[in-house]
Amino acid sequence: MLLDHPLEGAADPWGIALAADGAVAWITLSGVHQLARVDLARLHVYLAGGLPDGDPLARTEAYSKGVESIWLRIKRDPGQRAELVNDLAALHAADLIERLELGGARGPRGIALSPDGRQLAVAAHFSGEVLLVDTASGKVARRFAFGAAPADDPVARGRELFHDATLCFQNWLSCATCHPNEGRVDGMNWDTLADGIGNPKNLKSLLQAHETPPMMWRGAREDLEIATEKGFRFLLRQPQPGEVDAVLAYLRSLQPEPSPYLLAGGALSPAAARGRELFHGDETGCAACHKGPLYTDLKMHDVGTRGPVDHGADFDTPSLVELYRTAPFLHDGRSETLRELLTRDNPGDRHGISSELDEEQLEDLIAYLMSL
Repeated sequence: MLLDHPLEGAADPWGIALAADGAVAWITLSGVHQLARVDLARLHVYLAGGLPDGDPLARTEAYSKGVESIWLRIKRDPGQRAELVNDLAALHAADLIERLELGGARGPRGIALSPDGRQLAVAAHFSGEVLLVDTASGKVARRFAFGAAPADDPVARGRELFHDATLCFQNWLSCATCHPNEGRVDGMNWDTLADGIGNPKNLKSLLQAHETPPMMWRGAREDLEIATEKGFRFLLRQPQPGEVDAVLAYLRSLQPEPSPYLLAGGALSPAAARGRELFHGDETGCAACHKGPLYTDLKMHDVGTRGPVDHGADFDTPSLVELYRTAPFLHDGRSETLRELLTRDNPGDRHGISSELDEEQLEDLIAYLMSL
C-alpha cells in the first residue's frame, strides 16, 4: 500500500497492528511522527471491484478533467489493481487512510493493540515514552515515560535528526529511509544526481565513512563533512545551526557490529582462517587495494566494472567492514552474492585474482569476507 499523500510523504513506516477481525490496520509512521489508520475492510471491497455506483470516485472524471479514478478502473477490471503501486492518491481519495498526530511524540515505532481492540500502545522511541491511543477517537488518552530522559548531546541529537523526515520538503524521506539500521544500507540503487543523471549507484554504508573518503562511488564528495552538508541542502532543507555537526557526531559514533559468521568469542571458522591467508596473500592480491583495518586504500580504480550508463570508469575502493550485511555488491549492485562478484562479475581478474581459485578456495575466501 502507498501510504503517502500526493503532497505529503509517509516516511519510514515501522510497526503494524491488525484488528482481530482484520478490518483495520494501524501503522506507525516513524519518520513523520504519526499514526496511520487504514480501513482494510472497505479496501478489500474496492479491490474486488465493489466501488459503489453512487460514490464520487465512480464519476468518469473523479480525479480531474479526463482522469478516471483508479477505483473506477478496478471496478470495471479488477486486474487493474496492479496500477495501485503508481497512484499516490488512491487511499486518500477513497478516504481509506487517516493519519493521526501523536501530541508531539517523536519516532513512533513499536505498536500493539489491546485484546478488546479499544486501545493501542505506541512506543515513541525518541521521546522515550509509551502512548495509549483510544482507537475510537484516534486521540492519545495517556502517556508514560520510561527509563531515564532521552539523552541531550550532539550524538543523540544527530541520531534523531538522521531519522526525522519532517526535515525534508513534504516529508518524503529521512536520512534513515535509505540508510536504515543505523546508517547502513537498503540494498537498492539510487540516482543521487551528485555524479550526473541516469547512472544510479548501489547505496554505500555510512559506517566509518568519516575515515574512508572520498564519498560516493565516483568520489563526487570529497569527504563526509561535505557530503552531509550537501545531503541537507539537496535532499532535505537548508540546515539550521548545529544540525550538520550533530549528524556528523552521530555518524562518527557508529561502530561495527561483529559478523554473525564468527565463532564464539569472535574467532574465525577454519574455512575463514584459510580464506584470510588467501585474502592477504599474493595468490589473490585482494589486500593490495583492500588494506589496513578499514580494508580500503582510499583510492579510485578502474576495475573493469563500468556499465553502459556510467559516466566514468574509476570507482572508489569500498571498505569491506561489515561486508556480510551490504549485499548486493559492486557500484551498480550487479552481484547479488560474493560468489557472483568473484566469478561471473570479475572478468580478467580486475578486482582480485579469483579465476584461478578452486571450489574449496573460493568457499574459504567467501567465508573470510563474510566474517569481516
